[in-house]
Amino acid sequence: MRAARTDTAGAHTVDVDGNVRETYRADDHGGDGYIAEIEILRGDLSRVLYEGTRDGVEYLFGDRIAALTQDADGVDVALVGGASTW
Repeated sequence: MRAARTDTAGAHTVDVDGNVRETYRADDHGGDGYIAEIEILRGDLSRVLYEGTRDGVEYLFGDRIAALTQDADGVDVALVGGASTW
């Protein structure tokens, strides 16, 4: 995750004249503020998670969830394409 982070050091909010109104640093609030110490773009997060799990997880691409039904045995997943899995 650290290798894929954005390396954002901070940010500013400015008014219409370009005057800095507030400054946010990555280490504000212990690194858990407006700008986090580790910030990662959604696509990069997806790639890192996929690459780390693809050998042990079955991924289904090109479909989407139509319904979830939970019972004592688990969760049934119905996909828009018609397949069901659990």
